[in-house]
Amino acid sequence: MARFTAVLPLALPFPGESLTGDIHPGARLDALWLAIVFPQLAVEAVAAEGLGGPLAVMEEVGGRRLIHTATCAAAQQGVTAGMTVAAACALCPELRVMERDVPAEQHGLAALAQWAGQFTSWVSVQPPRALLLEIAGSLSLFGGVEALHRRVREALGHRHHCFSSAIAPTPQAALLLSERGGIPAVTEPEALRAVLGGVPVRALPLAPRTLSRLGKTGVRLLRDLWRLPHDDLARRFGAELTAYLDRLLGRCLEPRQAWVTPPRYAAVVDLPLEVRDTGLILPAADHLLHGLCDFLQARDAAVSTLQLTLYHWRRPPSRLTIGARCGSRHRDDWRKLIEERLKSVRLAAPVIRLRLAAGALHAYTPGRRALFGHAEQEEGDAEWQQLLDQLQARLGADAICGLQTVADHRPEHAWRYCPPAGSPPCSGSPARRPLWLLRQPQRLSGIAGLRLQGDVERIEGGWWDGADSRRDYYHARDPQGRCLWLFRDLRGGGWYVHGLFG
Repeated sequence: MARFTAVLPLALPFPGESLTGDIHPGARLDALWLAIVFPQLAVEAVAAEGLGGPLAVMEEVGGRRLIHTATCAAAQQGVTAGMTVAAACALCPELRVMERDVPAEQHGLAALAQWAGQFTSWVSVQPPRALLLEIAGSLSLFGGVEALHRRVREALGHRHHCFSSAIAPTPQAALLLSERGGIPAVTEPEALRAVLGGVPVRALPLAPRTLSRLGKTGVRLLRDLWRLPHDDLARRFGAELTAYLDRLLGRCLEPRQAWVTPPRYAAVVDLPLEVRDTGLILPAADHLLHGLCDFLQARDAAVSTLQLTLYHWRRPPSRLTIGARCGSRHRDDWRKLIEERLKSVRLAAPVIRLRLAAGALHAYTPGRRALFGHAEQEEGDAEWQQLLDQLQARLGADAICGLQTVADHRPEHAWRYCPPAGSPPCSGSPARRPLWLLRQPQRLSGIAGLRLQGDVERIEGGWWDGADSRRDYYHARDPQGRCLWLFRDLRGGGWYVHGLFG
C-alpha cells in the first residue's frame, strides 16, 4: 500500500488571519515551563512511517550534501549529523537518504503546537524542532507537575514521536535541559544553578565563534562561567553570552509569543503515488483526522460536517461532504463515516492529494445520561444516531429523511420531508389520522356496504394557493373489517377513500 508522507496535519490560516498571539513575559516568579524537543522531526516530516530502518535527511550547505538528521538505526552504523552523504553511505550501504523538507517540518511543529493546546492555553513554537508550554496554570487541573508531565509523555508516545522533555522555571533552562534528557523537573528558581552547573558549555545555543573562544580559555562547564565576573564576560565575549546567562536564570524578562489556534481547520496531505482505489485513501484520511481531533479537543469543540477533497492530476477535484447528525470530535466516529462515504465513490481519475476541512464549530456536549434513565435505551439511541450517519454517508444526504407535520388542515399538505429526527415534537391533541395516506384519493362508486363511524370532520382551505378544497371526512368500516378514512367532496358531490387505519 502506498505510504503518505509529504505534509503533516495542520490547521492552516486563512487570508488575513494570524497564527501568533499575546506576548508572555517568560520570567514571572510563578511561571513554569515544559520544553519538548523533537530531535527526529526532520525525518518524521518526510517519512512518517519509515523510521524503522537506517534513514537520514540531507541538506545542501555551501554546495555540499551534508547529513542533517539520522535515525537511531543509522546512528548505530556511525552516521552522524554534519558528515557528507558519501561518507554516510560508505559507513551504511543500506542507508536511505531523503532531502530535507523545511515547510513540512514547520507544518509538523505547528500541528504539534495545536495538539499541545489541550494541556495549556499558552504554547510557544521554538523553531526548528521544539515547543514551550507554560504549565503553571494547568497543574491543579492535571494533578501536579509529575502527573501533567506523565500525561504529555504518554500522549506523545501514542503519537509515535521521538522526543525529550524537561520542566524548569525559565524557558531557556527548560530548553537546555530538554536537549540533555532524563532531568527531573526543576520547579524552584533557586535550584537552577545546581542543576545547570554540570551542563557542558559546548551545549549552549551560542554562536560557534563564541563557543570556540570559550573552549580555548579552558571553560568547560556552566559553573565555570558563573565563577567569572559578569562584566568581564561581557567585555571579553560580548553581550550575547551574558544576556543568555541572565535569561537562563530568569534575571531578565524573555518575551515569548504564543501560538494561537486558527478559528477554522484545514489539512492537506500529498500521496507519494497515484491512488486509484478508494480503500487506499482511508489511511491518508485517518492521518488527517488526528490533526482534526487535536484541533477540536484543544478548543473543547465538535463539528457536524467535514469536506474531504480528492485532487486529481489535471482533473477537477472531487469534493465529498460528510455529516454527523449530533456532531463529534472523536476520530473513530469520523473514520467510520469517511469509510462509508468512500465506498460509494467512483474515482474519475487517480488521486494525488487529499484535503480535509471542518465546517462550523459548536460546543462539545458529551453524552448525557438521565439520572433515573435506562442505560440500555440511551445506548440504543446513540447507536441509532450512528446508524443514520453511516447510512447517509453511504447512500447520500438526501437518501434518508424523516417526516414532519405542517400547520395545514388539508391532509395531503399537512406533512413534509425533513432531515431524520429533525421534526419537533407534536403539541396538543391532533385529530385522529390514518397511518397510510393514499398518494391520490380513490373515487368510490358509492358507500353501500360501508358503515360510517363517529362524527363528521369538515375541512375547508387552500383558496390562497390554488388548491381549494371543501370536504367532509368520515371514519368507515368495510365488510372485511378494514377501517377507512373517507370524505365527500362538497363541490363535486363524490365519495373518496383517502387513507387506511392500521
